[in-house]
Amino acid sequence: MDKITTDVLVSICIPTYKQTFYLKKCLDSVFIQTYANYEVILTDDTPDDTVKNFLLENYSDKKINYFKNERSLGSPANWNYAVSKAKGQFVKILHHDDHFTFNDSLEKFVMALDKNKDADFVFSLSSIHNADTGENWSKSLVNEVLQKLKADPTYLICGNFVGSPSATMYRKSAVLFDEQLKWLVDLDFYIAILLKNKTFVFIEETLITTTNAAMHQITNNCINNPEVELFEYSYLLDKYKRSIVFNHDLKNVFLNLFYNYNIRSIEDLAVYYKNAGEHSEFYHSVFKEQGAYNFKRKLKSKIKNILGKNN
Repeated sequence: MDKITTDVLVSICIPTYKQTFYLKKCLDSVFIQTYANYEVILTDDTPDDTVKNFLLENYSDKKINYFKNERSLGSPANWNYAVSKAKGQFVKILHHDDHFTFNDSLEKFVMALDKNKDADFVFSLSSIHNADTGENWSKSLVNEVLQKLKADPTYLICGNFVGSPSATMYRKSAVLFDEQLKWLVDLDFYIAILLKNKTFVFIEETLITTTNAAMHQITNNCINNPEVELFEYSYLLDKYKRSIVFNHDLKNVFLNLFYNYNIRSIEDLAVYYKNAGEHSEFYHSVFKEQGAYNFKRKLKSKIKNILGKNN
């Protein structure tokens, strides 16, 4: 590995809430990193002293800048609070149920930004651990998607190609996580920071291991929830209306969304997002395709059922 030319301070920000099992894995992975010029900031949103006592019992010999929230901030306000305490030039969000995959993961993140002075943002591939089944798999990213991201950061609305905030690091900036959002909050943050500077670094290694399907995760309250999904996708459409390229992939996102939640008109959508009329031309183009799309989906399902009966 090339030698790092600067010794910048990295702020590892760990927003926590209740659970300690994955937090132990998280912290243990931090304290074995080969890159040592970092500070650990832990903001605790837990209503009781579960996390505080856990730290006292297990990490009293480690330097952790611990902040107990007087009242529960919720996600992502707790993320922003952690970042607000950062003193480093580089900010490394690390969720309390994620961890560094290797002991030199942080070093590789730092080196990526150190060698690419024109970039403010770096992300790596992730290894995914399913808490329910115990299975592990890795994410991949094709070059075509990378090129689309370089040309248009709002393309992220079509899919989270970056991954969890834990898989990222960035030069400290004024960009914060939008506290109006829950489900697409990470996509929004990536879009906002990349619209300020489109240059980013991608590391094709699984430097981070993230956890999914855990009972404590906020994701469980967002999946298949029309009040969250319909609001947040429409919200992003409004927020970045001056930057968005209304392409075929974006249309397919809303086509699937409207199909899943039986949204057939702007009036239906307005139940979940009151400013739905802001992009009536785009929405009407989606509704126009919806009839043929629904027919294809029903036909595909019918064929699948017939084939299933014959096997």
